[in-house]
Amino acid sequence: MKKLLFLFAMLPILVFTACSDDDKDDVKLTTEQVVGKWNVTWAQQGNESLDISSGSIYMSLKSDGTYRTVMFDDYYIGEWKLEGNTVVGTTTDPITERYTFTSLDGNNAEIDYSNSEGDKMKFRATKVKDSGDEEVNYEQIIGTWTETSYTEGEYVSSKIELSWTFRSDKTATQRIVLYINNINTKDVSVDFTYVYNGREIITKHSSGEETTHEVSISGNKMTLGDGEGGYFNLTKK
Repeated sequence: MKKLLFLFAMLPILVFTACSDDDKDDVKLTTEQVVGKWNVTWAQQGNESLDISSGSIYMSLKSDGTYRTVMFDDYYIGEWKLEGNTVVGTTTDPITERYTFTSLDGNNAEIDYSNSEGDKMKFRATKVKDSGDEEVNYEQIIGTWTETSYTEGEYVSSKIELSWTFRSDKTATQRIVLYINNINTKDVSVDFTYVYNGREIITKHSSGEETTHEVSISGNKMTLGDGEGGYFNLTKK
């Protein structure tokens, strides 16, 4: 969230307003009304406000109770629930986010945003249809997928066991085990959070590094990787 505060300071301020709280009746919301992708077109923090380019800030609420929030070059994933006129999200960090709908007119909404790190903003958002937000079947990737490779030499042989484990809580682990002459010489595991959109798996390390992997699945076989780094041919355990 600190990235968002920084970007507000750096982006050109298009509008400067002095605001006061208006008395607004609670908006009556249903789950069906809020499920979908809400694209933020305008944001305000304190007395500073700016127009937002399409896709820079949005929240995508899934009918299965999961969601993704994108804030410029950062994103958060987790689970959400509807409490009155407020969408309450808990990310995998965990951070609690609250999107309070103060007005709703068709697919246009005004939203008061806050989170457990103390950030507060106001949004204007429009619900849009995006093919990338279609419901995807996470179940087909859940589990552990492995690939084993061998190198035989006259005096030295090696074996590398690589595995990817994807869990239903949107966390993943990559593990690499190296054997030299059948002796385990290295065993390294790295944890990530991830998002799956049916065509790609986007992993995010705790350092903030994000990687996009192309993915295709046929039965218990998965091809995972990209054109630059190559592809893994994985088999589900």
